[in-house]
Amino acid sequence: MIDAFLSVLGIIFLVLMLYGGYLWMTDRGNDDSVKKAKNVIQAAIIGLAIVLISFSISYFVITKLGDATLTK
Repeated sequence: MIDAFLSVLGIIFLVLMLYGGYLWMTDRGNDDSVKKAKNVIQAAIIGLAIVLISFSISYFVITKLGDATLTK
């Protein structure tokens, strides 16, 4: 279930990166559009980092709980 959730979040990250890149490439010299594109890309990267950190913490906790409960 966690893997499916991470797959969906990976797809959302990819879509946000493509959207930010599209905004940046089609700005035609508009500084506001570049700023918006940078904000979208930055938010996508921060979101991906949060998801990866939370996945690593949850994976660690689940494996340690599984090892502790199954061995005794």
